[in-house]
Amino acid sequence: MEISGIIVGAGKSMRFGNSDKVFYKINNVPVIFYSLEKFLKNPLLKEVIVVLNGDNLKKGREFINLRKIKVIKGGETRAESVMEGVKTARYAFVLIHDAVRPLITDDFIQSIISEYDDSLDGVIPGLDVRYTIKEKDKRGFVKRTLPRHLLVEVQTPQLFKKSSLLKAYKKLPLDSKTDEAMLIEECGGKVKIVKGLEENIKITTSLDLFYVKGALKQRKK
Repeated sequence: MEISGIIVGAGKSMRFGNSDKVFYKINNVPVIFYSLEKFLKNPLLKEVIVVLNGDNLKKGREFINLRKIKVIKGGETRAESVMEGVKTARYAFVLIHDAVRPLITDDFIQSIISEYDDSLDGVIPGLDVRYTIKEKDKRGFVKRTLPRHLLVEVQTPQLFKKSSLLKAYKKLPLDSKTDEAMLIEECGGKVKIVKGLEENIKITTSLDLFYVKGALKQRKK
């Protein structure tokens, strides 16, 4: 199995103030480097593609100059940015990850890859939902309570057959797609959910950053 790793950091960090989350330094290390380190260590990942936006592309090319890594410009949305990465990928499988989820581990990456078999189009990690989830209408009133035992909170990295995604891109618009599994679902493909990693949160707010700093500090101990 040969895999192209795709790390997506093309967001605008609107909920994070004026700082660029991707290159925000924790322990003097840019956030994205924690994920890059894990991707580069896995022998099945033959290349790593970093997708950035127009604002941080230059900085990314200055910071990231290893031969195994390619830095490219993304699109207007996350889905478009991932598509650019998939189209650039040279290998039959792609492992797609958010740059601002720095707490992944070697074992976690391997657990996702090892669950793949030829009957699948993809493998994604997810956590059982712990809270009651309500669906609301446009006016903010409760429509119904969703069955919690059927719900999972999805994470990255997510593994897919590149050919399955390329077929989906030809068939479906990218509007409102929040992850690539949605594309496969809507094309009738098969995606397996495996156990997620509890600490694998996405840095969205300053509170998330506080948690990540604490978790990394504990790991160093």
